[in-house]
Amino acid sequence: MAEAGSVSCMHTLFFCVGTIYYGPQLHFGKKKRNKEKRKIKKEKKKRKKEKKKRKKRRRRRSRLMRERKMKKRRRRRGREGRKEKESWHAACDATFVSKKLLRSTGKAAWIAGTTFLILFVPLIIEMDREQQFNELELQQASLLGAPPTGPPHK
Repeated sequence: MAEAGSVSCMHTLFFCVGTIYYGPQLHFGKKKRNKEKRKIKKEKKKRKKEKKKRKKRRRRRSRLMRERKMKKRRRRRGREGRKEKESWHAACDATFVSKKLLRSTGKAAWIAGTTFLILFVPLIIEMDREQQFNELELQQASLLGAPPTGPPHK
């Protein structure tokens, strides 16, 4: 029977399977991530409200004022400003794609690693035990004087 402080094999198995199925966040800090997500959602709502307010202000301005400002901006910016902006957007897109790729690769590695631990490590341990047991049997047989036999054929 297991001691009071030990963890049963069944509990460990359920923990590992749950971790594979639901991901590591179930057992390691899901509450904290939920708080962060709520905070991010609130910030997004605030930004949306501010954006709507800005749009209303723009509508109030006269059309002539907007045209004048646009002309000034075009003069200041020129073609070089547009190129810089386009290259900046390309860099942001590349960063976004690389982050997504790393995140998905990490998830795949997590699933592969935990699956290996659950399925193959116990098999390797059992095969090692069986090999040691066979070696021990051969050694005992040779000590007792029985003729040595080769490894059993399957």
